[in-house]
Amino acid sequence: MSTSPSRGRNVVGLYLFVDSNTLIGAVHRDGEHDEAARELFRLWEAGWIALGRTDTMDTERTEDQDEATAAQRQEESACLPEAFGPFVLDDSRLDHAVLGSDEDDARIRTVFSILFPSSSWETVRRNSRRDAMHVATTARYGGHAFVTNERGLLNKDEQIAAALGIRLWSPTHALERAYGAIAARRRLHALEPERGPLPDYPVPTSSCLPSPW
Repeated sequence: MSTSPSRGRNVVGLYLFVDSNTLIGAVHRDGEHDEAARELFRLWEAGWIALGRTDTMDTERTEDQDEATAAQRQEESACLPEAFGPFVLDDSRLDHAVLGSDEDDARIRTVFSILFPSSSWETVRRNSRRDAMHVATTARYGGHAFVTNERGLLNKDEQIAAALGIRLWSPTHALERAYGAIAARRRLHALEPERGPLPDYPVPTSSCLPSPW
């Protein structure tokens, strides 16, 4: 029933962007959310779902780092497709961003006002601006959710969903949604096998994430 798994197949049509802390957890940590993040990578590599990263991930992870550290961190994220967000002065890399439109400007302002209603763009800490960039880029490219461990962002899930139609999920919540979608697709396949073969399930170990995963 199975076929060769391939990234990008996205059998269940679930498109998730991952935060830097989600990637770090998947590669370097061993908590509940971290194992959920690793399982999301397995499902993606098998072709069940789609994962991506915004350009902001490598910007924030490599900035102010020595060459060796920056190279290692870029290697950790290299397998994830990168979506270029609109260029933000002092917060974007020239070769990893696009010229934004009025719509892009309005979107990021909306995100920022929801995430940090008592702060100004000019004075807020840099990481907060980049959180808004992550979320706005996820919406720009039609992601279903931005997967993060940051409680402050997760608490704004319903407000972001109402404004932009995307969700803010923890790795554990994202995995629950993925499992539900996969179960539904497998039930449909049992009734209509002529739809074609499905990826392996449970999925084999991912080869994407670098050691020590």
